[in-house]
Amino acid sequence: LYIFLMFKNQVKLRALFLSCMRARSGGPFTYMKSSSGWKEFYEHKFSHGLIRDYGVQLHSNCFIDTVHETEDLPAIRMTMKVTEKMIAPTGLVHGAAVSLLSDTAIGFGCFCYLRSPATRFAVNNMNVHFLKSAKLGETMTVEAKQIHSGRTLQTWDAIVTSGNNILSTVRSTAVNIIEPRKPEAPERRGDFDLSKMDKKSLAEKFNQLAPQWEKYVEKYEYKPVFVWLSGLCESQLPSIPRNGDKIHIADLACGIGLIGRCLVNSGSLPVPAVLSGIDISSGMLKRALETKIYNGGVFIQDMDYTALPFQDHSISLVTFCGATELMKDLDYIIGEISRVLLPNGQAWITFQSSEVHSDSTAHQSIHGVSQEYVYDLLERHGLAVSQCLLEPRSFVTPLSRDETSPVPYYFVQAKKMS
Repeated sequence: LYIFLMFKNQVKLRALFLSCMRARSGGPFTYMKSSSGWKEFYEHKFSHGLIRDYGVQLHSNCFIDTVHETEDLPAIRMTMKVTEKMIAPTGLVHGAAVSLLSDTAIGFGCFCYLRSPATRFAVNNMNVHFLKSAKLGETMTVEAKQIHSGRTLQTWDAIVTSGNNILSTVRSTAVNIIEPRKPEAPERRGDFDLSKMDKKSLAEKFNQLAPQWEKYVEKYEYKPVFVWLSGLCESQLPSIPRNGDKIHIADLACGIGLIGRCLVNSGSLPVPAVLSGIDISSGMLKRALETKIYNGGVFIQDMDYTALPFQDHSISLVTFCGATELMKDLDYIIGEISRVLLPNGQAWITFQSSEVHSDSTAHQSIHGVSQEYVYDLLERHGLAVSQCLLEPRSFVTPLSRDETSPVPYYFVQAKKMS
């Protein structure tokens, strides 16, 4: 019975942990490992279910590089206080509770140190050796250390202690899951029709474009937005509200990181600053990681249906450029932007305009909005428009092999009403 209960609890935990990995719609996501974002991420994604009910806490985390080539990576430490529901009939802590603590730390560590090109993992075995036990009210601490990191396997050792007593030692291995690479299809004229694409196919389209995205930016003259952003950086960033002693910027639809690079290269970004990126395309985010500017992490996420991975009133600035016309529910994402912004925090957003060149992207089933709609949408969610500039030619879109059409944008600066 004891072995069965321990195994049952481990299975529940592992299922819960893997469900956290797949929580976003559309499959696995990638998160750039950075000390500034881990605690918030742990609380947002992991602190529920068994982990929450049994009080597993992230004790301390490590400062880790993106590439993870160092030989001696810091350990993952977590704690859990022994409560009534963890006590076995013997009066001592149940072995399944000890296993829950160690498996959570190992699983979280596997995720922290996941190596490219793997996108997720699965723990395939866990050997626990029980040496001593803990009593009601005592605090157990686990320290999990990666001892091997290969392309396909990770091996971890963990020690669970209470005071000066070693309660158990653990050896666990996990399989890194590498998604099969799909051949890149050549771009064809007229193959982008938003009305015929679900979010999975939209993400795959941008995955295909990601390796040569700079070429498309240059070819289709996507330049005015960077000029606009550079001006805002100079005039607005020095006085942007802070979260504690730093500013936190969320770059939505960050793509390969061109907007983030523009902010960093402006020379106006206050220090310390945390920059996080979100996009639906794993291919785009892989390129964004290579820039090493997103020190607050990057997330793969469908923003039409999933809450932004930030706490309420925690973000100084949200940038959201070149993507509102691809969203199905602008009310939802603008509401999320308002939720995460600090009072007087700012949002720099582009909207495709319907007031000039209104049919420029009709062949792609993409349509613009009016200036009145933009003001009403933002103000409905507590965002006051400070600036709304119409750029008639923000970029051009192909109509045929030799013909393009200008795409108009509103460049909008808005502030969160305090």
